[in-house]
Amino acid sequence: MAPLGIVFGHIALSEINRTGQDGRAFAVAGLVLGCVGLVTRIVAAIVWIAVLNGAIS
Repeated sequence: MAPLGIVFGHIALSEINRTGQDGRAFAVAGLVLGCVGLVTRIVAAIVWIAVLNGAIS
């Protein structure tokens, strides 16, 4: 779901900048949480691969 937060956050920010609507804080929060979730999954996958290969005991 993290990639959806990133995509929708960008879409929302561009629409907010174009139309002047409210909700900028929610769009930024979705974008930040999407990025944090994506980075967390990537780090977890790297650690998981390292554990499976025996690099981390």
